[in-house]
Amino acid sequence: MGGVTKVMTKSRGNQKIKIEVIEAVLELLDKLEPKPKPKLSKDEKLLKLRHKIERVLRLGYSYAEVTEVLKQQDIDISTEKLKKYLSNADN
Repeated sequence: MGGVTKVMTKSRGNQKIKIEVIEAVLELLDKLEPKPKPKLSKDEKLLKLRHKIERVLRLGYSYAEVTEVLKQQDIDISTEKLKKYLSNADN
C-alpha cells in the first residue's frame, strides 16, 4: 500500500475499525456522483448572468429586450428592477 499510512480509528470505546473497512468506505465515497443543485433564487440567477447581460446591453440590446429573454426562461423581472439590480451590483 505504497505511501498510505494505516490509521486505526475508534468508535464506541475500544471498538476498532479494520483498515480494510476504511478503505472500502473511501472507495465508496470517491464513487459518489454530485448531487443536483437546488433551484437558484432570482438574485443568484441574475448574478450568474450579470456579465452576459451587460455584454448584450453593450452590443445595443435594450433592457426591455433582455427582460423579455429572461421572462422566456422563467426569470420574471421588470426592466426597472433589472436596471436597478445591475446598478447595485456595481457597488
